[in-house]
Amino acid sequence: MPKRNVVRYCEICGSVIEGRGIERMIEGTKMMVCGNCARFGEAIKRAPPVTSATSVSPVRRRKKGTTTRTPTPRSRRKKVSIPSPEKWATRYEIVENYSTLIRKAREKMELTQEELGQELNEKGSVIQKIETGRVKPTDPKSIIKLERTLNITIHKPIEKEEYSPPPTKGKDFTTLGEVVKFRKKKKEKE
Repeated sequence: MPKRNVVRYCEICGSVIEGRGIERMIEGTKMMVCGNCARFGEAIKRAPPVTSATSVSPVRRRKKGTTTRTPTPRSRRKKVSIPSPEKWATRYEIVENYSTLIRKAREKMELTQEELGQELNEKGSVIQKIETGRVKPTDPKSIIKLERTLNITIHKPIEKEEYSPPPTKGKDFTTLGEVVKFRKKKKEKE
């Protein structure tokens, strides 16, 4: 299937972006900008790729003169890189019925709130508040630990909205750059 040519517009000045464009963090907002407007923001750091969780064991001798190397796992559980709470909040959200999922899973495992709290290094009162929906878990490490302990999933990726480029320049919309120019002209007249 051939690739479609997608026309992208700078989210600051409204000009057509040639090539891939540049993602920048500008005042806490991730924006796609042109090369001229890239100086207004900070570069967005990408997470390093996850590496394999196996290594090569030392040489073992079988019979006289023969040697073999066999891969051995470093741990039984697959290592997962957990993003910072800020990145987590932009990528994942907690499902709506998290409190009932947690309570039912805990009851199925025949654990009290205090026992579950001990396994998670939390107080029983925190587990009670989570189960009643008064507190929403926000720490990524706590969420993953809770999910692994109870064998449930209470987070999901945030669904991204489809990007539709704005109409051609000069029609039914105003860019941030045009607002700045308008304000500068207004100040010059005064």
